[in-house]
Amino acid sequence: MINKSWERDIIETLKQELEYRDGDYSQWIVGISIRKLGADRITREVIYTARVVVQTNESPYVDGVDILFKSNGDSIEIDSLYYENTPEYQRCEVDDAVEENEEM
Repeated sequence: MINKSWERDIIETLKQELEYRDGDYSQWIVGISIRKLGADRITREVIYTARVVVQTNESPYVDGVDILFKSNGDSIEIDSLYYENTPEYQRCEVDDAVEENEEM
C-alpha cells in the first residue's frame, strides 16, 4: 500500500512535469495508477511506479508510460531520465487506457 502523502507528492510532481500549454499545443494527464514495487536491498529506498496516461489536443488518442519514483523515507524523487522511457502503449483509446491502468 502506498503512503497517501507520497501519493499526493507523486501526482503533483507528474502534473508539474507533464501538464503544460504552449501556444496552440496542450498536454494533460488523463489518469495515473501508482504501485509500490518494493525496496532496493542496498539503499533501502522504496521504489514506486506510476503509469501515466497522457493526452494532447492534437489527437483523440492517449499514450501511457511508466515512471519510477524512489523514496528514502524523508522525500520522494522522480527518475530524472523518465522522458527516455518507451511508452507502454501509444495511440490508445481513452477507455482502453483506463482499463489498462486499472489492471496494473
